[in-house]
Amino acid sequence: MRAFLFHAPAHAGVFICGHRMTTFLKQSTATTVVVGPFVSTTDGFTARTALTISQAKVLLWKQGGTTFGAKNDATSGTHRSNGCYTVPLDATDTNTVGQLILSVDDSSVGLALPVRQNFMVMPANVWDSLFGSDKLQVDAVELNSVVASGVNIERSASVIVPGTTDNTALVGTTTQFET
Repeated sequence: MRAFLFHAPAHAGVFICGHRMTTFLKQSTATTVVVGPFVSTTDGFTARTALTISQAKVLLWKQGGTTFGAKNDATSGTHRSNGCYTVPLDATDTNTVGQLILSVDDSSVGLALPVRQNFMVMPANVWDSLFGSDKLQVDAVELNSVVASGVNIERSASVIVPGTTDNTALVGTTTQFET
């Protein structure tokens, strides 16, 4: 199988058309994905460059779903090169965190073999921390499976001030431990 490189600014990084690597998408954000290559049902090799990839032909399965459904964005796919198409998705198409599977099947009319692409939809702040300029928000909620421990460590960490320490006013004591 041939692999072609595409760059889509709305996505995270460079994408390889025809490769089964999961692509990360930002939750509830419109984007355009690269799908394909679409190849002939006759020889399984010849690129199909004049397909009509309509909204109804692009089916999505979202994490936790029970069936595939048509994508919400009404825009058709556009051929880019060697049987690879760009397919717009809207914020409704990407509104569920988790796995998103996109499937296009034009084999019923004998034009191209089915194509499937896998995506991982992640919360906006996680996507922005990985691919944008945001920082990942991490809060101490629990430690060792105890919520109170997490709260206590968060309180302690919030009052630690970096700098120098002056121990001259401290008085030494002795502590007796039980045996």
